[in-house]
Amino acid sequence: MADAYEWTNLAPGEEPPELVVTPEIELSWLRTERNRRLAETDWTQGADVPEAIKLAYQPYRQALRDVTDNYTTLGNVVWPVEPA
Repeated sequence: MADAYEWTNLAPGEEPPELVVTPEIELSWLRTERNRRLAETDWTQGADVPEAIKLAYQPYRQALRDVTDNYTTLGNVVWPVEPA
């Protein structure tokens, strides 16, 4: 795979090399999206948050953590539904 230096030093009109998406890259993208969704709901587990909200979000957050046990790419993942 090309390193960043090769990509930033392309001649005018030169095309970058084709991106090869490996299983490791796919899993990294999946983890990044999963982590983003978890971070968006971190507030639900704070000490000052009502217990009803904490309890409602705990299964959702666990399902997000479990996503990488069941899926390996963003293209095939079925995301859990966030509580309303």
